[in-house]
Amino acid sequence: MPEDPTSPPPGLAAVVFRLPAAPRRDDLAGLCGQAERLLRDHPGQAMLVDATAVGRADLVAVEAIARMALLAGRHNRAFRLEAPAPLRDLLALTGLAGLADDPPSAGPATPAG
Repeated sequence: MPEDPTSPPPGLAAVVFRLPAAPRRDDLAGLCGQAERLLRDHPGQAMLVDATAVGRADLVAVEAIARMALLAGRHNRAFRLEAPAPLRDLLALTGLAGLADDPPSAGPATPAG
């Protein structure tokens, strides 16, 4: 049976933050606020951003992912991204391919959110 792509890999405790299907620039501050609260409510857990619902790979989605990665870093958390190929390709074009390829750090697997 295939593994659920939105669940953290074995050995990684992570909170899952799901990006909306069509994030808008006006939504970014609110999304970051939600993600920050999620990280505060789950101390010590990595952040898994699930962008699999994003229907259109555009720069707003890229900015949302970049902001989530920065937020995770500010909270000293590992960051992991699940995203469809077109969004991964756009991340690569913008020089941010490493956000999609960064290996997570180890910890007990207990997803929340």
